[in-house]
Amino acid sequence: MTYQTTMTRKGQITIPKPLRDLLGLNISSNIILNPVKNKAEIVIKTHPDIIDLAGSLKLKKKATSVLKAREAFEKHYRRI
Repeated sequence: MTYQTTMTRKGQITIPKPLRDLLGLNISSNIILNPVKNKAEIVIKTHPDIIDLAGSLKLKKKATSVLKAREAFEKHYRRI
């Protein structure tokens, strides 16, 4: 499907709502615009934010308590 939009004097364009929905874009989304070589076209890609990765990694074991981590640090710490 093709969408038409207009550029403002400041070089801003509005991405039509159906296209934003298709790409999963919201107000704070980061996007990448790649020009297609030797063509008057651009490719729009979403750019993941580091915040989007929160909770995506699973730990295999329980996390060490802060107290145990501190004790291990003090046990193995050497001043250089």
